[in-house]
Order: sequence, then structure tokens, then C-alpha cells
Amino acid sequence: MAMNGHADFGNPAAADGTRVGLYVDVENLQDAAQGLVRWLVDNWDFDLPPPRRVNLYVQANMALLWEMWAANQFPDMEIAVAGVQRFSRNASKNSADIALALDAVADFVSGAAQGVAVVSDDSDFISLFSKIRELYGGPGKTPFLWIMTDRRGTRSPLIRDFFPDDYLRIVPAETGECAQGGDALSSQDAAAAPDVSAVSADAAPDRVDAPPAPAPAPIAIAAPAMPSIAPA
Repeated sequence: MAMNGHADFGNPAAADGTRVGLYVDVENLQDAAQGLVRWLVDNWDFDLPPPRRVNLYVQANMALLWEMWAANQFPDMEIAVAGVQRFSRNASKNSADIALALDAVADFVSGAAQGVAVVSDDSDFISLFSKIRELYGGPGKTPFLWIMTDRRGTRSPLIRDFFPDDYLRIVPAETGECAQGGDALSSQDAAAAPDVSAVSADAAPDRVDAPPAPAPAPIAIAAPAMPSIAPA
């Protein structure tokens, strides 16, 4: 055991029965959130034990709907839904990040969660990892995991250059979209699809032009007959 009573994740045997909380930034993941959360719970294959608690951070006016959905999807897990009031886009984003970080630290300190797994493409959780590592204070690996998608432009260079790879996992963005039942194109399908944009104009089939319409026949207009004038 670590100094603060949390399990030593450096020893897999010590992690058995450990309570792991899954903290999902739904505000950030948007439409992929439902499918991604369901896929993660059903296919958990990470260093941390499977989560027993799911915490969802959603728009305040959607909190009840998310609570109903999560309770139906994960009947054997503890569910906590935090509704974030949306005053503006940036304020909502920051409020969700702060609420998630505060809950994760509070749960870790109280022992409600002995491991923290964050699901978000946001780059604001480096300080959360640092705090969990400080609170853990034990040997072996800090019980923290950051799960991100491979959506373009969402991964901060700071994460790429400084954040430890051992605590970061990247999952395909279409995982959530396909699990949601949408028509998202998988990476395998995309690779097999022909690249229409690569076809040059020279390679395009010749166009068959319709024959020109015949010219209309000229219309003959007869000159009016001049009346004959008899001699007097």
C-alpha cells in the first residue's frame, strides 16, 4: 500500500479490488461522448483496474437526461452527473474542467476513488495529474490515466512534449461515433475507399457531346402580287 492508504499500482496484484473513478468531460467530447464511454467500459484494457464509478460533466439542462442514460447503460456502476451552467462557450468549458478536477481530487483524498481516469481532449489536466501524484506519494506508478481521442488539433504540444507517455492513452475518435450507431467511416473503410481527389482531369473519361441540332430550314416569304392596271 502507498503512504496514504491507496493501492500500489506498481504491483498489479495490489490493484485488485481498487476503486477507480472515470471522469468524462462530455462538454469537450460532444457527440462522441456516449459511444466512447460505453466502448471504454466494455473494452477496458489499461493499466488501471476497470472503473467502478462514472462521473459525467454535461450541460446543466442535459443533466437529467445523461443521468437516465448512464443509469440504464451501467446499472452495476456508481453514476454521478454534474450539470455545468453554460453562460458562454469559454466559461462553460472552464467550469467543466474545474468541476472535474475538484471532484477527482476530493474523491481521491476521501478514498471514494483510489485511481483517477480522465477522458477528455482538453489540455487542462496536467495540473490534476501533478496533484494526484503528490497526494499518492507512494512507490510505483501513480494511479492516474488520461484518455484522449485522435481528433485533429485537440492535442496540445505541451502534452506531446512534456506529459509522460505512460499515463496517456490515445483512442480513435471514430470509436465513439461507431459505438454510438452512427454512419462514421472507420479508418479501415477510409483506407479502402478510392481517393477521388487524386484522379486528374487527364484520367477522366472523354465526354461524348451530343450532335448539333440541324439548322432550321429557311422560310420563304412570297412577295405580294402587284395589282395590274388596265390602260384607259
